[in-house]
This record gives sequence, structure tokens and C-alpha cells, in this order.
Amino acid sequence: MMGVRQRKTGRWKASRPVLRHCRPTTRRAGWIGHEQGGTGMEGIRHRVVATTGIRLHVAEAGPVDGSCIILCHGFPESWYSWRHQLKALAAAGYHVVAPDMRGFGRS
Repeated sequence: MMGVRQRKTGRWKASRPVLRHCRPTTRRAGWIGHEQGGTGMEGIRHRVVATTGIRLHVAEAGPVDGSCIILCHGFPESWYSWRHQLKALAAAGYHVVAPDMRGFGRS
């Protein structure tokens, strides 16, 4: 975001010319995810978990009654960086969960 730094507070304030072009919206942009096709994605399930006003996209694989392993990605990745580990751990009998952290992927 473009902005101007205020001298007294040291905080950034958005400049008016930039804000003039912004419009409020409640609609999410369209998204084409890896789960909508591609090779090697068989066996990976996708869902959105909503709690306390936060919606997180989650990719999971393996038996639901298996021991759970949660794979958390770093910056600037998404669940997709764990796709190979998801399949390997699921094949070993684990229930593997790879969420898109807040602000990344579909979250």
C-alpha cells in the first residue's frame, strides 16, 4: 500500500489518491485451486473450516481415524508445498492436515 509517514506518530497513513481508487467489497475473488485438476492430486480432500470469524482452507489426506499430523507452511507458501508429504504420510496410515495459513492460498 502506498502511503505517507506521519512525523509525530511515526505511523503510516494511506494517501488519498490511492484510496480514491478503492471500492469496498464483500465478494471474494474467483480462485482456481490445485484441487480442481492436475496430476497427483488424487486422495487429497479440501474443505473450508470456519471458526470465530476466520475461514481457513484445509487440505487433508489419509484415514480420519488415524493419528493426526498437521503440516504448517512458511512464508510465502501454501498447502501445496506439502502435497508430496501429504500423500506419503497418508499412505503410511496417518490423517494429515495441511491448512492454508491466514492470508495465504484460499484462507
